[in-house]
Amino acid sequence: MSAITFATRWHIQQQRHNSKAKATQSAALEDAAARLVEQVLRRAIQSLCHSSLEDGPAPCAASMTAPSLPHGMSARMTAPTTQTPEEDDEQEQAYQEFTPPSAAWQPPVPARLDTSASLGRPGQGSLNTWYVKAAKDLGVSVAALKAVAHVESNGQGKLKSGKPPILFEAHIFARYTGGRYNQSHPHLSSARWDKSLYGKGGEHQWQRLEEARRLDPKAALMATSFGRFQIMGFNYRAAGYPTVEAFAAAMGKGEVEQFKALCNFLKSNPAMLNALRREDWTAFARAYNGVDFAKNNYHIRLAKAAQSFQA
Repeated sequence: MSAITFATRWHIQQQRHNSKAKATQSAALEDAAARLVEQVLRRAIQSLCHSSLEDGPAPCAASMTAPSLPHGMSARMTAPTTQTPEEDDEQEQAYQEFTPPSAAWQPPVPARLDTSASLGRPGQGSLNTWYVKAAKDLGVSVAALKAVAHVESNGQGKLKSGKPPILFEAHIFARYTGGRYNQSHPHLSSARWDKSLYGKGGEHQWQRLEEARRLDPKAALMATSFGRFQIMGFNYRAAGYPTVEAFAAAMGKGEVEQFKALCNFLKSNPAMLNALRREDWTAFARAYNGVDFAKNNYHIRLAKAAQSFQA
């Protein structure tokens, strides 16, 4: 082999070797870069997850609003919220601790109630004093609050038995149970609002609630309005309570709790509260009672009641 041929072949082999070395080096660099990016991303995700655990779940970007509801549905502006299984477990535990008043139920000792300083405790002044304090807290007239109570419950905070007045809503119960009792219990579960299903007021409504609780305890409470101001069970969060069971139990403790629930509920909806401050009864009725408020002359009844309390 000539020296020239040998040199040529050696040069070609060297070029091939260098090319393989460069390719190997390039692949190694790409590998290293990929591993570095993966590590950076992993640390970023871990940091983000750790921050989320410390700060709690991010707030929902959009708030849920209630569907259009017929008349006869007081304090139903806030829609039920979607709950986690953990929250469901908490509610179930709270339900186990909640026993609705029986016929022989007696109101608890007033001094044992945990009430806010703004409203005071039962026994510290008359019922009118609670109206005055709540009205001051909300920035509304006493006559306006009395009008709401008069139209909602005829101004009653408790029945003769000591239990709070309630109203069980069959169509709301059907909504929370997926309508599975519409056929078997049509007097308790209905696809549509039906005034004839109410029956008598007072203790009869407690009988309806008790029967519904045997079918689905949580849905039954969610579908019931409670107290002097008839706030729906599914508004328990807006009323200031962690579970619907806690809300229902509080409404049975005494009237101060009912005033507290009203104050919290109204403050949770600025538009509704401002309408009450202006005594714009049409706007307030729509927010508090649902879009079909006019079918029951709800706004007119509120206006007349407020006028009578101002006299």
